[in-house]
Amino acid sequence: EQNVFTQISPDGTREVIMRTQKGENDTKIYSFYTADYTGGNEKYIFSRSLEADSSMSVPFNTWSSNNQYFFIEENDASGKSVLAFRADGLPFSEEEPYFDVTDLFAKRETGHIFDEATGWASESLIIVNTKKEDDTKGPSYWFEVPSKAILILATEF
Repeated sequence: EQNVFTQISPDGTREVIMRTQKGENDTKIYSFYTADYTGGNEKYIFSRSLEADSSMSVPFNTWSSNNQYFFIEENDASGKSVLAFRADGLPFSEEEPYFDVTDLFAKRETGHIFDEATGWASESLIIVNTKKEDDTKGPSYWFEVPSKAILILATEF
């Protein structure tokens, strides 16, 4: 049995498709594609097999405003991870088929903990909300695709 979830782009011309199916030993396989809204020009993007206590999702605000990029979420016991992709299915580089925004943020050592991505501030800026060590709300940041720059904001989102 396969389940399908889609999220349409802001201009209504493209969609991200997530297909899930049962794998072996209680795992679930998540496969992601992009396509024209009509279903044409489907491109395979990414897939991952996860244990039953983890999941992946396509958030409502997944698409950048120019349809060039999108992000998906992986949820497990340790929290959310956000993965950013090029909508054309091409890798960002030979070493990076996608950006693990959560991991890149952690490696930057801002002193704050990644909490969530709330959407796009522009064609290339993902809004990231953080927590402080004591679990209170931290500042918001922009994660810039494709440069991977991380910029702290004066205003929380």
